Amino acid sequence: MTIQKLKGGFLLALLFIMPLCSSAKFPGILQRYQLGYTFVMNSAEYEAKNRVTLLNIDTSFKRDMKTSAAFGVTMGTYVPIKRLGQSSMLVLGVDYMYNMMTWESKVPGLLGDVGFSGATLQMALPVGLDFKFGADALNVKNRRFCATLGAGVYPSYAITTLDYDFDIDPNFSVAPYVKAEAGIFAGICMKVRAIASFGKFTYMDYQSADGSSSSTMIGNTNFAVSLLVMPFSFTWKQEEWWNTF
Repeated sequence: MTIQKLKGGFLLALLFIMPLCSSAKFPGILQRYQLGYTFVMNSAEYEAKNRVTLLNIDTSFKRDMKTSAAFGVTMGTYVPIKRLGQSSMLVLGVDYMYNMMTWESKVPGLLGDVGFSGATLQMALPVGLDFKFGADALNVKNRRFCATLGAGVYPSYAITTLDYDFDIDPNFSVAPYVKAEAGIFAGICMKVRAIASFGKFTYMDYQSADGSSSSTMIGNTNFAVSLLVMPFSFTWKQEEWWNTF
C-alpha cells in the first residue's frame, strides 16, 4: 500500500475537520463534534481463478479470510432536525471512518496450504437518521446519560494490498447500516458506539490483462465498535425549567 494512498485518506479526514473549525462563534457546531478510536471486526471471502492454458489446468479456489488485526479512527457530528419530546431529538448523523484491516488465511501451494495475508485501508462516510435521547440530544450537562438508535447508508472506499505483487485498483461500495450508542456525561460526554452494515463490500476486484486470472475479495458484513468523546461538550448549557423547550 503506497504512501500516496495513505496520504489521500488523511487529507480527506483533514478536509472533513476544517469546516468544523470555521464556526464564527465558539463552540458553534463544535459542541456536537465527536471523535474516537474504533475496533473493527470483519470477514471476507477471497476467490482466485487461474487457468494454465498449455496444460488446461484450472487452479481456482475460495478461502474465508478473517481480520487478524483491525483498528481505526472516527470523527463526526450531527445536525438537529426536530425535537420529539422533552429529552429526545431526531438528527442527521454524519461520520468519517478511517479503518485499517489486516487479513490472514491459507491458500493452496505445491506442498499443501501456505500462509497468506494482506491489508485493506477502508474510508467510509456513514450518513443516516438518528433518534437521540438524553444529554447529547439536547446538549445539556445535567442529563447524565444518553443513547442513540439510528440507520442509514454506509458508502465506503477500499484500497487492498496482498502478499503477491500486482496493482489492485481501489473499490467503492454502498450498504445499509444500523447504529446504537450509549454514553454518560462526566465533565464531557463519553460514548460507546456500535455500527453494523450489511451487504457486499468489494475490497478488491482484479483481473489480469490477458484474462487468464482474476481475484476478488468480498466482505459480507462490516462491524465496528468505537469509543467516542465529545471534547467540546463541556460548553453545553445547564438545563433548567425555563430553557427545557
